[in-house]
Amino acid sequence: MADSTTVINACDVVIELGDELDVAVDISGVANEFSLDFNKKLGEYKTFGSNGWFKRLECGKDASLELKIVYSMAADEGFDLLKQWYFNGSGPRTIAIHLPDKEIGSDSYSGSYFLENFSFSGKADEAGPIMVSATLKPTGAVGYAVVAA
Repeated sequence: MADSTTVINACDVVIELGDELDVAVDISGVANEFSLDFNKKLGEYKTFGSNGWFKRLECGKDASLELKIVYSMAADEGFDLLKQWYFNGSGPRTIAIHLPDKEIGSDSYSGSYFLENFSFSGKADEAGPIMVSATLKPTGAVGYAVVAA
């Protein structure tokens, strides 16, 4: 097989997070890492006479999301949205991740997510920015689409 000519990287990924009114805010300028973990719930069983092989059934899907963003002080940037969501709000918000960017033909994953937790720490001798880690869990389906016009 020949080398692929369609490999992408994450340099221009666009991440959008809903604000308190669930209006999409582009937080790409303060986000620098994401991990979208798709999985299915499986149950296993074994029956007599099955020669030792397990069988499985599936029921349920999930797509947890981990975000890393820089601790910034501006209103309506990523960390401000997380703080407001945690301290002054509740309920799910829409999140969309576009790969490799938001142009026509890009992959887009989106869903309604709850903020499960966020954390950060700092060191006195660290010159780099404070990084905030957030864990988000979907409620309902997480969709996949190709960006159209």
